[in-house]
Amino acid sequence: MSRNAAMPADLDAETRGLLEQAAATAGDVQPVHDIAVQRVTSRDVFLSMEGDDKTAASIRQFDIPARGGPVPVRLYAPTQGTGNSLPLVVFLHGGGWSVGDLDCYDGLCADLSAQAGVNMLSVGYRLSPETRFPGALEDCLDAMRWACAATRALNADPDRIALMGDSAGGNLAAVAAAELARDERPPLVAQFLIYPMLDIGSPHTAYASRNDFGNGEFLLSRQNIDDAINWYVTPGCDLSDPLLSPTNMSDLSRLPTTYLLSARYDPLFDESRSYARKLEAKGKLASHRVYPSIHAFVSFGAWAIAQKARRDLACDIRAAFGMPDSAST
Repeated sequence: MSRNAAMPADLDAETRGLLEQAAATAGDVQPVHDIAVQRVTSRDVFLSMEGDDKTAASIRQFDIPARGGPVPVRLYAPTQGTGNSLPLVVFLHGGGWSVGDLDCYDGLCADLSAQAGVNMLSVGYRLSPETRFPGALEDCLDAMRWACAATRALNADPDRIALMGDSAGGNLAAVAAAELARDERPPLVAQFLIYPMLDIGSPHTAYASRNDFGNGEFLLSRQNIDDAINWYVTPGCDLSDPLLSPTNMSDLSRLPTTYLLSARYDPLFDESRSYARKLEAKGKLASHRVYPSIHAFVSFGAWAIAQKARRDLACDIRAAFGMPDSAST
């Protein structure tokens, strides 16, 4: 589909409005491959569209120890119904391993904490290209292990811990879940993967969605994906390595129960659909929710479709932890 082609009929109105605005100015915007510029631009977009959900949870930021140095984390706790220890969801943010930060995901994490009635721990792992693979993965694994050892301080239930990540954070979450399962510690109740990047080793032609939706008209482009990969890995890396492309894992049977969430008009949609089929064959797929929107939409809390997806995510979180249907407030 070209920038001049008709948009999909089922695209939600707010997504459509953003894409029409982007298309109208496309000729005036040059591709940006400078990481500093991308970070500023991405941050501005996320913060301008996050909504007003921060007050829904109490927030505390601190550093935790990791092999690569202290890692900043942000703990979100629901402001009501917090008498007993709560389930904990460790969250790994997206941004192609190279952009994004704790601030960009404040609204999402606070909202999910309040709606699901759980603690959320967002991890500010090191970014590329300053830190190449496996630096970010090591930070995430160290944060996960630290959290499991510090449940008392986090007011968290040690038997109810899960991982969540979106986009590149979904990649890190999928890999981390597999690594933790292999080590048999800590045991995870579930993993929640939000439009994850699961295959960086295959050519774009391997997935129809990358061809159909990766030209830039749905914001995330094939060039964006290539830039993110080139910044994340060192030249000569085997991109098919399951530590980079979790869709290539040989054994999915030890993974925790998985909840997948996808945007239908996302270049990454087909790799999520393929991964969902593999998980389902092993009895590891709880659900795969698909929404008529674009990559990153769940972060845009000002949108109705993002609020719908967040409500669904909160329901899935509560189901995974065996909690009642709606949060006690």
